[in-house]
Amino acid sequence: MLYLTYNKYAITGAAGFIGRHVAVAFINRGYKVVLIDVPHRLRTREEFVGELSNIGYGLKRAEIGLMELRPRNLSDGQDTEEVLDGCDAVVHLAGLSNPRKANQEPDIARRINVDITIRLLNAGRYFVLASSYLLYKPRETPFKANEETPVEADLPPYEQSKFLAERAVSELGNNLVCRFANNYGPGQAHGFLVPDATQRIMSSQGQVEIFDPESVRDFIFVRDTAAGLATLVEKNCAGVFNIGSGEGHTIRQVYDIIKNRLGRPALEYLEKSNTIRFLVADVGKIKRAGWQPSISLEEGIERTLRQNFH
Repeated sequence: MLYLTYNKYAITGAAGFIGRHVAVAFINRGYKVVLIDVPHRLRTREEFVGELSNIGYGLKRAEIGLMELRPRNLSDGQDTEEVLDGCDAVVHLAGLSNPRKANQEPDIARRINVDITIRLLNAGRYFVLASSYLLYKPRETPFKANEETPVEADLPPYEQSKFLAERAVSELGNNLVCRFANNYGPGQAHGFLVPDATQRIMSSQGQVEIFDPESVRDFIFVRDTAAGLATLVEKNCAGVFNIGSGEGHTIRQVYDIIKNRLGRPALEYLEKSNTIRFLVADVGKIKRAGWQPSISLEEGIERTLRQNFH
């Protein structure tokens, strides 16, 4: 049974890590999508389909026919109506997603994560914003953050940019905010835990550096995230929803799984810091909406490594 009332979705950041998986999640459900990203990342339909094949998706001809590529640089201030022409709703995934880079260049983070969001939002479509569970801030004791957990005012630049974007989306219309936990999966670039840990382990000749090994985070396989977002949109959900696994794992556990899958279980760690912080998403709200994660951390990492090195 379909709940979706919109005919065509604009997906910004469609050529990005999460964007590619979200695009396929919508296409597999039979929905038309307009894929929006900067021109050098979104050249031709054939290239985009090839990139999807590289991360494990084989689309049929009819599914490929559901996608329209619209290369645009949203930072250039292009006319919003032209960018979203023919689209009934917007899934806004474009943005500066690496917290380290955002914290180093807060002005750029605000311009990309906040200003572009507001411009697209003012077009008046149903709006879905990709946000972050980092708004809850890691704590020194175990806890699960739900959507009612207060967001503190004193936030680093990355989290502040997401908070301001969320506030704009929530204040204007019956829109949806998705707070993602730590995503990983095929096609993720360096700068994030799983690809960086994999590179360190593969290139190590002795010990491998590991930072904050006992810190606990919520890791979710990107296909689960895409399915969760699509479920919320299909059911016309509004408000704030966490999308995560709902389970906590230490950084050491992630490294251990990767070591074992790469056949290097005896590799020793060189611990560079020992800060212990906890951040896990409570996903009860999205489960009540009809979705739950299906891929365990072990299976997700195995799939990631198999796809990245096939």
